Amino acid sequence: MDENIPIFLDGKLTQKYTRMYLEEDFVKQDMKMFLPKNLFWIYKDTRGEVLLNERRTKIIVSSSGMGSFGPSRRYISYFCGKKNSSVIFNCFLAEDTIGRQLMSVRKGEKAEIYGLIKEINFDVYSTHEFSSHAKQDELLDFLKQFSNLRSVIINHGEPEVKEKFAERVYDTVNTKSVGIIDRNNVFRVGAYGVDKTIPTKW
Repeated sequence: MDENIPIFLDGKLTQKYTRMYLEEDFVKQDMKMFLPKNLFWIYKDTRGEVLLNERRTKIIVSSSGMGSFGPSRRYISYFCGKKNSSVIFNCFLAEDTIGRQLMSVRKGEKAEIYGLIKEINFDVYSTHEFSSHAKQDELLDFLKQFSNLRSVIINHGEPEVKEKFAERVYDTVNTKSVGIIDRNNVFRVGAYGVDKTIPTKW
């Protein structure tokens, strides 16, 4: 690892807790040995620019915002033209996000990235092993713990996946109603569950 520079770039909250982890006395010293060598924490843009422009190998870990938000925008834009680079998403990639768009673009093709047409020369990969989103069975087990569940409203996921999951929830969980948030409906929730569904198309 002496020739590589792993770089960790993430949100302000992550940086705050990481500093606590490294600096506070409650963390055992031997636990800090698990951090890789040559690890740099980026707090200011100037330090990040210096490391980006170095020719040595880098591993950048950044909050992604599915490629559409957060620090990842800067790195995706920078590495678009770099043939010896890869971008790995380890999260769900919703429709209309840069991450989803990049998954469908072949290497060497052009795509609109953040308002600019660019040639995509890096490899793009996606994995869900590290996703923070619970699986359907885990969510169902969670919902079954409630004895007086009045309503379940499903928000996250592709439209067809949300519809199938809504059916599973209705069939397997003791609830009076199941709703799906989309661009067509708004739900008003009261003390006894969903008390009104308002169509957004007038």
